[in-house]
Amino acid sequence: MNICIITSTFPTNKQDPFGGFILDFCLKLAEKHSVIVVTQNRSPAYQISDKIKLIAFTWKGNDIPLADLKFHKPSHVLYAIDLFVNAFKTLKKIATDTRIDYCFSLWALPSGLGGYFLFKKFNIPYDVWCLGSDIWKNKKNFFTRPLLIKILNNARNVYTDGPNFCKEVDSICNKTSKFLPSCRIIPPIAINHKFEKTTKRTFLFIGRYHHNKGPDILIQAIHKLPEAISSNSDFVFYGIGPLKKLIADQVLKFNLKNVYFNDMIGADRIYEVFYHAHFLIIPSRFDSIPVILSDALQCNTPVIGSDIGDLGDIIKKYGIGYTFEKENLAQLCNCIIKAFKDDKNDYYKNCREAVKIFSVDYAVSEFLKNI
Repeated sequence: MNICIITSTFPTNKQDPFGGFILDFCLKLAEKHSVIVVTQNRSPAYQISDKIKLIAFTWKGNDIPLADLKFHKPSHVLYAIDLFVNAFKTLKKIATDTRIDYCFSLWALPSGLGGYFLFKKFNIPYDVWCLGSDIWKNKKNFFTRPLLIKILNNARNVYTDGPNFCKEVDSICNKTSKFLPSCRIIPPIAINHKFEKTTKRTFLFIGRYHHNKGPDILIQAIHKLPEAISSNSDFVFYGIGPLKKLIADQVLKFNLKNVYFNDMIGADRIYEVFYHAHFLIIPSRFDSIPVILSDALQCNTPVIGSDIGDLGDIIKKYGIGYTFEKENLAQLCNCIIKAFKDDKNDYYKNCREAVKIFSVDYAVSEFLKNI
């Protein structure tokens, strides 16, 4: 079977954190079927396995992440138009030159439009995989909501990246969506090592510096910590995104000596980083189940997370850390204080139990079972 994957977040190589879990999904899928990936061109050039055929079309936006497009800027509107025009041309040529049996759009928008186009033009069935940010951003927008509904209703199967998130997606379309975990494969050595006890604690933030992800909330909470906790803790940030300058300015304003910024890391360094960490902190304003949660669980690292959607439910259900009301600085500080006193090794069994719901093998098998 020839399966076409349409996505706007495909990594350029195995260490690229930009959509890294999609590569693992595609490689696993390619063990059983022929996989063609269609995505926009990025730099550096794509360097992936020859098990996957990748077709990258050009567009005027170059390396701008689609999530960072600002539609109040005329130039960004032109970038978006150019993206869709070139994507449709590419998909039409592929479908004309090659037999495509099935299409999988990651995510509802913009990639779902590609799946819908192939369905209407060539009668190729398609599925859609929805992310929280994908739906929340578009379901209330006057212009994008009708497109979103049309894309979801015409898909053969609709998936979400969180069990409870299925209900929210179902409320805007005539489908019963299914949970499909978004996770990547961390080297097995990460599972077998125990944390070495130290007197100083290291807390991690790994993700995009974006309003939804709440890195600015964490910086404000760090500023409010008691001296006894703050002076014996390091807060290490790994990420990229539009809020980088804002949070860097906050660190200077608050004179925080225990905050360290780093570039985003790939899967090859995840084990090393989590091994030396005490807790992962996910201070999101909006989220479903970020991929970094499954990374932490694979590396037996407990989590402090916003009590939102599936994220909060999983933390509480499996006892893998602490939750706080989103944007509540006092509660987040209290969680950090509690976590500071904990022995990370006490969470080992709970992390091992929770990680069972995150598996690339499971995700691929569910997708294939339903097509």
